[in-house]
Amino acid sequence: GFVMSAHSAQKEGVVGPPCALAPEVRRACREGEDIDFEMNDAWALGHSVYTAAGWGSQAEPYPGYADDDAACQRSAYRELPSNGYGPALRDLVRSLLDPAPHWRARLDAVCAKASEARAEIGSIGHLVALLGLDANSFSARRSAEAAAALRALAAPGPGASKTRQAIAEAEGVVPLVALLTAGPCPARKEAAGALSNLAANATCQVAIAHAGAIPLLVELVKGGFPEEKACAANVLRHLAGDEQQHEAIMEAGGRKALELLIVECSNEGPCAEKAIAALELLPPSTPRKEQLGPSYGLLGPIWHRRRPM
Repeated sequence: GFVMSAHSAQKEGVVGPPCALAPEVRRACREGEDIDFEMNDAWALGHSVYTAAGWGSQAEPYPGYADDDAACQRSAYRELPSNGYGPALRDLVRSLLDPAPHWRARLDAVCAKASEARAEIGSIGHLVALLGLDANSFSARRSAEAAAALRALAAPGPGASKTRQAIAEAEGVVPLVALLTAGPCPARKEAAGALSNLAANATCQVAIAHAGAIPLLVELVKGGFPEEKACAANVLRHLAGDEQQHEAIMEAGGRKALELLIVECSNEGPCAEKAIAALELLPPSTPRKEQLGPSYGLLGPIWHRRRPM
């Protein structure tokens, strides 16, 4: 929170920037009244969201930071414009900046509204439109930032299923898969992470497979950075849950790549965990023992160490 304690508020004043203080907190500090710290935190969150969105708006300039603060305190601030922000986000800000603390949104309601706001299809569509990598360094940075934003939106949490579905409907999977073809760069890493989160959704799984991602994921398992390997193995784990994708994964060399990844990681860390989970869903390979090389002797003990009976 932005306030240290009731004692510090009454004896030494409130700790934090002035904009973080709700109207009733300023009054309580002057008159020595009790403070509802949770409601003050809700106000501070609302003001932060409002200010960040206001500074980011180019269609309708907002007043300066000090004017924003005064307007919020008077409950006379201008609402966020509808041409850049969805109704869920605008409703969230409105509920957090309610001048009456007993009407202000509480934490559980804030989480529910935030889940709705992050799944606004319009905002997701804007991010998908920013994906695309070319020789332009600005474009590469923009693609990496957009992929990182989609990765965060698709991360596990309240409303994640709805958000992942919205990204699939906005056709965000295909450009993310295309970023896997880039060389080592932030855009490729963020795209792999976004696909790893999206792969938990059945619609996204189909889109990932249809976009031709399986060979690219196998290549990442073989030669990507550790985080990329873990993300690629996790996507393959989800795809392996569909028997229709087994043939494509096997033909791309996915089973061998996952087995070698386990050996490379010495059965430790997220890479090995995701790879083992994927292998458990894939059909067994048929090569003779001598064709598997020295890694064959390590795989048997790996399975038993991971899941003791």
